Parts: sequence; structure tokens; C-alpha cells
Amino acid sequence: VSRLCSDYLEPLGCTDTGKILGEFHDFGKYSDSFQQVLAGTMHGVDHASGGAMFLDIISKGRPSYRPVIEAINGHHDGLVGFDGDMVENYANAGKKAALSKEEYAAANSAFRSDFPDFSPKLDTAPPKNELEKMLFTRMLFSCLVDADYTCSARNDDAEYFEYAENLVFDADELLNRLYCYRDEMRKGKADSEL
Repeated sequence: VSRLCSDYLEPLGCTDTGKILGEFHDFGKYSDSFQQVLAGTMHGVDHASGGAMFLDIISKGRPSYRPVIEAINGHHDGLVGFDGDMVENYANAGKKAALSKEEYAAANSAFRSDFPDFSPKLDTAPPKNELEKMLFTRMLFSCLVDADYTCSARNDDAEYFEYAENLVFDADELLNRLYCYRDEMRKGKADSEL
């Protein structure tokens, strides 16, 4: 996921940011409760908020990290505002937080063991205004969700990259197909009184 996020964000010069997204998005899986989810003995556990919360802690709440934190926090349940002053055991979508306050130190040790070269250095300048922040957050979110989905699909189908990643995107052709579809929908299908 980290490699794909970096690749997706390379045209924006954000490869380090992509790496952080990929490395932290599943940080909450370093917990006993999420291991129980994997074993099928528990459900309703939010692992995304753990990575967001921990990155907020190690970045000391710096605003330049907010888009990254919000993308990580929302990668399964959608983008929602993330407040660095959130209460202990914060979780998304009414789920249970994967990590309790006491589990963060052990999760950090496991994470650092898995990613010994980890550096929380961003390679992006903080967006200057609210519109830029919102758009940048959505771009990071989109790249993370796409990378996460792609890696999951590849785990299920080793050939996934062969037919999914190198497709040609022809915007004009796709837009033309949409217009043709819309035009067909308009032909005699609508209630004339409407």
C-alpha cells in the first residue's frame, strides 16, 4: 500500500507523504482486538482511527499533517473531520477503537520493528487555504483507498495488476458513452406529464 500510494502521488511530488499514508493506515491492526477480528471472534473494531491518532501524536498536532491524518482516519468509513483533541479511545462509525491508550506503546514498538526506516517527514508544503486543504485531503484519501483496495484485490487475484492497472483512460470516449446513455434514457422512457 505504501509503494502504491507513493507511486500515485509521485506526479505531485508527494512520495514521502504517500509512504506515510501506506505505512500508517493499518497501524490500529497492532492490537489484540483487531487480531480477534482477523480470527473471527470479534467485529465492529475500527483500526483506521489508531493510525490517525498516533500520527497526530508523533506529529505533535502540526497542521501540515492534518490532510494525511484525515485520509488515514477515513480510509474505510469515509472522510470525517479529525480533531487532535479527541477523546481517548476515539473510533469511527460507532465502532470500538482498536487501540486503547495503554496499547499505543506496544503498537509503536511493533510498528518500528516492521518499519525500521520510518520517518514521519512530509514532502509537501501545507495547503494555503481551506479549499486547497479540502482538495488535497481528498486526493490523499483517494490515493490511499485506491492503493489499499488494489493490494487487497491482488491478494485475492494475483493477476489483478495485469488487467486493472494499465488500462487506458480515454475521457472523451467515456464522456461520449455517458451522453449516448443519457440520450437513450430520454427517448420515450419519461412520463410525458413530468
